Amino acid sequence: MRIVRFLDPDGRESLGTPTENGVAKWLRGDLYQGLETKGEQVQIRALLAPVVPTNVFCIGLNYKAHAEETGASVAENPVVFMKPTSAFEPPGSPHRHTREL
Repeated sequence: MRIVRFLDPDGRESLGTPTENGVAKWLRGDLYQGLETKGEQVQIRALLAPVVPTNVFCIGLNYKAHAEETGASVAENPVVFMKPTSAFEPPGSPHRHTREL
């Protein structure tokens, strides 16, 4: 099942299964506990990032082959960096927080 997170026409954040022409079948429940169809269809006002983002901590060049493919030397200590929530963008929109349909 394909699932999207979106704003409905009233600006409420919702989950749904996209159909066509910017419409989704509304889902109720939780991504991690289970979802079920409400049976209603709703217009998608704007798509959102697939999940509510939290800060992500990453390790740069975290394996030897990756360091070699970039031409970098293998670090003695790992390089840690963070991707803040502001780094996450919704589908099709590299610089905006929502994409109007």
